[in-house]
Amino acid sequence: MFQIFFLPLSYLCKDTTYFRNTGLALYKQMKSPQLTFAIFGNTYQLEKSASISRIISHLRNIHAHIAVEESFYEFIKEHIDCPFVPDEIITSHNVSANFAISLGGDGTFLKCAEFI
Repeated sequence: MFQIFFLPLSYLCKDTTYFRNTGLALYKQMKSPQLTFAIFGNTYQLEKSASISRIISHLRNIHAHIAVEESFYEFIKEHIDCPFVPDEIITSHNVSANFAISLGGDGTFLKCAEFI
């Protein structure tokens, strides 16, 4: 089963408690010992992807499996100070994850939907 998880960027920019509490509550509810999050992001507007460091930090805190779409990961490496190696690079449209996070606008959301 695949669930889509949409996280308003305003929560991450102003208060990380929302994500931490929501993520931990979801983690406790799932039967699987490790959640998989697929992350898709905007590669054209830096400000829309600037919260990725906080997202990665919180996902690591709940021991999540992190999958990042390939072009977004390349963008992160080039433009954002977020040194991390994802557990998986998404290169095809066969995404297997518990949740998807889309950082961007309508186009990024549609790209995310296309992959899942």
